[in-house]
Amino acid sequence: MCTRVALHEDADIIKQSLLANNGLQIEAWDDSDEFQPKYNIGDKMRAPVVFYRAARRNTLKMGPEKDISAAFLMRSSRWRIVPDFCTVEDESSKNLEVSGENLVNKMGFGKIARTQTRCAVVCRGYYSFPGLRKELPSYVRRQDGQLMLLAGICASAQIDGERKELHSFAVVTTKASSSLPGKRQPVILGTSNDLQVWLTQQYWTDSLDDMISTPHNSTVTPLESYTVPEGVRKLGVESPTFIEPIGKRRDGISSAFQVTERKNKRRAQESPERTPLPGSLNLPGCPTLHLQEASANLTRPIPSQGSDHSLQAHEGDPGQQEFGITHPCWQARQCLELK
Repeated sequence: MCTRVALHEDADIIKQSLLANNGLQIEAWDDSDEFQPKYNIGDKMRAPVVFYRAARRNTLKMGPEKDISAAFLMRSSRWRIVPDFCTVEDESSKNLEVSGENLVNKMGFGKIARTQTRCAVVCRGYYSFPGLRKELPSYVRRQDGQLMLLAGICASAQIDGERKELHSFAVVTTKASSSLPGKRQPVILGTSNDLQVWLTQQYWTDSLDDMISTPHNSTVTPLESYTVPEGVRKLGVESPTFIEPIGKRRDGISSAFQVTERKNKRRAQESPERTPLPGSLNLPGCPTLHLQEASANLTRPIPSQGSDHSLQAHEGDPGQQEFGITHPCWQARQCLELK
């Protein structure tokens, strides 16, 4: 499934990247002020979508006739689609995704979605959430670092009582590739040809069905995925660490081991090694134990001959509470008792 994406670049960088890497000349960006770069974009949040405006003749009676040229436009749309024929928003219908299989087979909401406008959802990468809560989420992005374009369906509905149209979208999903986490994944428009076909086809054709049904080709558009922190599950929470591999974060596992190693080296340099006194036991993992000090602290009587010389600790023995039965200092004390 795909219900969260990340896009932390501003408007100018996004338009420059689309032109340089995808050949998309964005003529205009509607409601650009409503988009805010975020690391955790989800339900009812705004994200930029690209759609195609076909060339047509302006037939309005007011003013002179003027040809409207074909162009690629961008719009800050809300994630959770409301079809363009709706005048009331159904809050119980959370259409964040459109199943590719339903689109192809004209089933359920897929039948309606085929009549709406196709678009490309712009993001840096998307999050994949496993079914089990004990498993960490994953973040998927392009290996080359370019922006990712996801196949989407967008609509503009005039809701009763609202002055402005509600621009919204949903992401098209399909069965996940074996190299990616999760059971579902968004349909990724990885090539310029895929992007042109998805956006500019006037009618729904078999080529669109094939695009949705074909598994992602990782050789054409290589992707990478890695686990990310659990905090990204909370909608509305923002952190740049959400897109960092959890092992490489400053508060991650790898960093914790490095900090501990540096502390141990510093302690070794600041605390010189003690020289053992005569008659001492120098055991690994414990401080130097002097025989006289150890024998003076013995509280148990020396066992007589024929008694059990086992090293088992007695219940309530203060030595066991202090060191633990397997600690070298405890074992040394037991050996002194048996002499």
